[in-house]
Amino acid sequence: MINNAWIDPLIHYIAYYKFSKYAPGYGQLRPDSVLESMYQALWGKGGCVDQEEACYTAGNSSSSDSICLDADNYCINYVYVPAIGNYDPYDLRQNSSALFPPEYYVNYLQTPAIQKQIGAETKYSECSSKPYDLVINTGDDARTWLPQLAELANSGLKILMWAGDTDIICNWIGIYAAILSMDWYGKETLNNTPLTNITLDGTPIASVVNVDNFSFARVYGAGHEVPAFQPAAAFEIFSQVIRGEQLHSA
Repeated sequence: MINNAWIDPLIHYIAYYKFSKYAPGYGQLRPDSVLESMYQALWGKGGCVDQEEACYTAGNSSSSDSICLDADNYCINYVYVPAIGNYDPYDLRQNSSALFPPEYYVNYLQTPAIQKQIGAETKYSECSSKPYDLVINTGDDARTWLPQLAELANSGLKILMWAGDTDIICNWIGIYAAILSMDWYGKETLNNTPLTNITLDGTPIASVVNVDNFSFARVYGAGHEVPAFQPAAAFEIFSQVIRGEQLHSA
């Protein structure tokens, strides 16, 4: 299960523009002047698209870290930041002061009794900055991971990629575009199979597509942390995947 993933930066940065121009179900998020600035930052000479393509071309060469890091910094500053504005990047229905979802779980998972019950061998800490900084400084945030995802899909491993449709930072438009471009045995079928609604107790919870071992779900009314926003829908989808089922109404 891969939640609101960052897969192919070139596709995702373009998706920031598309999602800002029209977020399905929510409308235009950013004013025309900002959209024009984002457009120029993406497709202007030496812009985000050019720099991301240079990063991909650099591969794993000795110069690739600096090329990719420069690309990522440029795209963040001139595409991502304008796309967010004063929104909560994890939920477009909230502004930057958003307090949901709360982080009660951080203290809960540090409780000795709970750690004992779940068999924890180390103390829980959330998103340590040290490994994150190491990844960022290699420019890896600007590299594509589509080949690795395709390898997993071709292996026959049961895979769910889901995305809350109010998430901006890893929005579902970009994720869906990325998986459609993934080079795997199910690519043609996936591209020719439309998203369809599934329901829970008669209420639509997601639009989904299933191709053999691979499923994608756009979860309605969910932000970045899908289970926090739509716990019942998330539990049902999770359970179906664990049982090895195709996503379906329940």
